[in-house]
Amino acid sequence: PGDFMVVSKAPITKNFKHTDHGQVSSYLGINIQHGDDGSISLDQMAYAHTLLETFGMKFCQPATTALPVGVIYTKEPNKSQNERLLDHTEAKMYQSCLGALNWLSVCTRPDLSHSVSKLGRFSAAPTSAHLAALRHVMRYLKGTADSPLVY
Repeated sequence: PGDFMVVSKAPITKNFKHTDHGQVSSYLGINIQHGDDGSISLDQMAYAHTLLETFGMKFCQPATTALPVGVIYTKEPNKSQNERLLDHTEAKMYQSCLGALNWLSVCTRPDLSHSVSKLGRFSAAPTSAHLAALRHVMRYLKGTADSPLVY
């Protein structure tokens, strides 16, 4: 590994002025830890906690699943379940939260990908049922916020 780094840096050193700061420990808000066994651990714990606080879920009860089990989501509100379309302010909050969760799912939380993708289908006109599901995802995040991705 050491020789590879020397050979890889040679063309850069030759052509550009640079400073070597050693192993990377953070990149784009992603914490990177190098284990003694050669493992690499990635996490966005601080971002996850900030997200929970920003959307008022800091003190919520954690959930064990990323989405409620057995719920079928549709475009139209189910009137028999007292569902409604979200107003403009609620819809913007839904979209913002979904976008933030998408960043987590893309970078360090693949366990959120299915939920974020499924709820993203309804971001143009979310209903109260979709918002309840999004809150469930946030409750799952609360319970798993400190879980790193380990390679």
